[in-house]
Amino acid sequence: MTERLPDGYESDESEIPSAVTLYVTGFAFLTTVCCGAAGTALYIYSQYPEKVQAIINSLNDLIH
Repeated sequence: MTERLPDGYESDESEIPSAVTLYVTGFAFLTTVCCGAAGTALYIYSQYPEKVQAIINSLNDLIH
């Protein structure tokens, strides 16, 4: 649906994404990133469990 603007330009409202579209796209993107990070972490842990455990222990020592 196009509407005429006072200055003569046409505006196509279908090109403007709605808030719902932005929320769904953002949620899908964040879900993909988080699942990818979790999958990568699990893969690294399955390949190098001793090294990952050593890193976790050293981080735990820094926190406490």
